[in-house]
Amino acid sequence: MSAKRKLLTPPMPSASKHALPPFKALRVAKRNVIAVWTRQAYFAPFMAEKYLFRWMYVANNPDAVRHVLVSNAANYEKSIAVKRALQPLVGNGMFVSNGETWHKQRRIAIPAFHHKRIQSFGDFMSKGIETLMEEWAKKPDGSTIAIDEEMANITAGVVCQAMFSETLGERGRIVYDGFSEYQANLTQIDYAEMLGLPSIFSAWPSFSSRRAAKRIRQVIEEIIGDRWQDKEDRGDFLSSLLLTKDSETGKGLSETEIRDEMAVIFLAGHETTAITICWALYLISQASDVEERLLAEVKEVLNGRTATFADINNLKYTRAVVDEVLRLYPPVPVFSRTAVEDDIVDGHEIQAGSNMMVSPWLLHRHRALWKNPNRFDPDRFFLKEKRSHSKYAYIPFGVGPRTCLGASFALTEAVIMLASIVQKFSLTLPKDKDVQPVAKLSLRPHPDLPMILHKRN
Repeated sequence: MSAKRKLLTPPMPSASKHALPPFKALRVAKRNVIAVWTRQAYFAPFMAEKYLFRWMYVANNPDAVRHVLVSNAANYEKSIAVKRALQPLVGNGMFVSNGETWHKQRRIAIPAFHHKRIQSFGDFMSKGIETLMEEWAKKPDGSTIAIDEEMANITAGVVCQAMFSETLGERGRIVYDGFSEYQANLTQIDYAEMLGLPSIFSAWPSFSSRRAAKRIRQVIEEIIGDRWQDKEDRGDFLSSLLLTKDSETGKGLSETEIRDEMAVIFLAGHETTAITICWALYLISQASDVEERLLAEVKEVLNGRTATFADINNLKYTRAVVDEVLRLYPPVPVFSRTAVEDDIVDGHEIQAGSNMMVSPWLLHRHRALWKNPNRFDPDRFFLKEKRSHSKYAYIPFGVGPRTCLGASFALTEAVIMLASIVQKFSLTLPKDKDVQPVAKLSLRPHPDLPMILHKRN
């Protein structure tokens, strides 16, 4: 629809029954985005709420999701709040950019995620988890470990090697600590944007967040500077970005652009896998039948050794477990967009400038789309006859032009690490420990995830 068209009617009646009252929802969303929705939201095909001067819509059925993220994706740009939250760290990198800038970045980044590169990164994943298993084996049986910290550390190390072909040593620690500090203060809720107020009223990232981002960027800049003249292909992400030219313009990325993309890769590359494995170990600890089947498979396939890339196709049930974990706890539970022009979605008129949300959290637990949606059931993905869900009802890595390029990397790492852990150890939740999913930008276990380590015979 043309941006000049004047909408004469409101998009749809207020859907307060699907969410907390607007101003209460704003306060709650600052702490936990997914806590704003009521039970009715998990039945609704489409939702709308007006927050002072601006409408917010939620596309909550496969057809609406396909329209927003695929068919008319160009009309729905990354929201200002997401860009403002992440720009101190990723600049104008692919995660926040729009238009032709994004298209160019995407074209140049695609070769970095080629199947052959992911296969070579499998060695880093296997060695990383093998080292961690050796460290755990030295601990007394029944030790309590912080799984969230352990997984964040190991995946950060793997992605650093995949990015730079080296562990980085102290510089790697600076990057990891900087990301931890940055994310601790991160939120994608911007009251001014939600309410339709001028951007002058928007909150900017805190001083500590900007300080952490600066430290990270300095390390990445140093590494890029060291290798700017050395165009040898070392098989890592940095080599690919240094060597690849845009197929349309014949030009490569500048040092600043490469720095931004490397920050994007680190942010997505360790966070997604780390929290996926955390939630997997948590869910398995609550489902003995799943753990037994998973253990039987990894014993048969691995026979005591650490999983490798070559084992992926044989770890079918392990992959189904990962897929089901991603359904119940999608790493990014909400995709936030801004409508560029007026549009019609699912029969509802959408005003230009409005906020449009697609929530994997809601879609993956939608009562009309899934049978027993809150049940942890890997057979949904293990048995072919049960794969009846729409591709637009299951979108842990997004869908359409902005589908996460790192999906294959994350899935490979999650399968290798989960299979290797389950073969050697059983983990249980401490008695009376309450774990809640809390979402700011990513969906993390709150307040933390301590688990008790038990060695298998």
